[in-house]
Amino acid sequence: MTTNIESSAPTINVTYDGTKASEGDAIALYEGEKLLVRTTLGRGDVGRAGITLGLTVENNLSPGKHVITAKFIDLAGNTVSSNDVPVTIAEGLAAPVVSNLRITGESGVSQALNDSLTKYAMITELPSTSTGKIAPEQNVIFSGTVGTPGSSGEEYEIQAIMGNRIMAFGKFKAGDFSLKAPANILEPGLYKDVRFVVTNITDGVNNGQTLWIKNHTVAWYWIPQSLRDLTGGAGDDVIPLGTTEKGQGTNIQTGAGKDTLIVGDYRNATDKSKLAATITDFYLGQDKVSIFGQTVTKANLDSFVKASSFGGLSTKLAIDLDGAGPGTTIYNLYLQNVAYNPNSIATIFGV
Repeated sequence: MTTNIESSAPTINVTYDGTKASEGDAIALYEGEKLLVRTTLGRGDVGRAGITLGLTVENNLSPGKHVITAKFIDLAGNTVSSNDVPVTIAEGLAAPVVSNLRITGESGVSQALNDSLTKYAMITELPSTSTGKIAPEQNVIFSGTVGTPGSSGEEYEIQAIMGNRIMAFGKFKAGDFSLKAPANILEPGLYKDVRFVVTNITDGVNNGQTLWIKNHTVAWYWIPQSLRDLTGGAGDDVIPLGTTEKGQGTNIQTGAGKDTLIVGDYRNATDKSKLAATITDFYLGQDKVSIFGQTVTKANLDSFVKASSFGGLSTKLAIDLDGAGPGTTIYNLYLQNVAYNPNSIATIFGV
């Protein structure tokens, strides 16, 4: 191993024999038992001898002496360790500090980002009018405040990463920053890998100092032309369901929490059979179904839904999106392993 220690987040160059490695194996850096960074080998990282990978420590090391070890871990969990490499971090280096991290969707409402698995930021994009139609482009904006203690006027490069993609990046002076991602860059879903890489690019002692912010969670539920299988999280998710890829064969797993499913013909589906989905984990009395643009009560429930047993173990809801109105567009929702009981329909709709 060799190292670049110009910053408190040094890059360690690890050289290995790629002819003895396979895709899916991993190389990691440790200080004692503490994991500093880990990368999984891809197709381009195997198959030849003398391959060198540069691994950058993802958390700034404190000033002073450190001992870093590289470990090769194969798919079976077998581990080979390198010789220890001493690293000394100079005094006086200051890493960037980021605060007030937020995410904003098309609705313009911003939410604080955090690493909670139950109280995460959730963006649910619904039409702004009762017509039920939604803008074709859906964006998110990441924002926050950046600076370095004891310094002023410094400049930073900031990357926002989500779904294992660089969503947006840019250069900013100390102060507030905002990064807008391209439209529709990711499918609707729950993302537990939201992270930021913030690097000081100002000439001087702090040049190259890097801050990694990792493991934040965002639920981003928007309405695509055709929704594929989706898995929610353990929070109280609000998930719009419109046209799906496989109709009944599209599986929605809401996850734990008190979840709400909002059905609608948001994009005026040409194939009405695709206005359907299967909910694989609906919890009676906890989760509920709602109809976009409609107010469902016990008194009018029968005009909106016809429920029946499906497969002996599940419930089928044939939902008239217009209720007693002139329209007859039906959304078929299948609640897997929720036994049909006519007395439970009101509970399903939360009325």
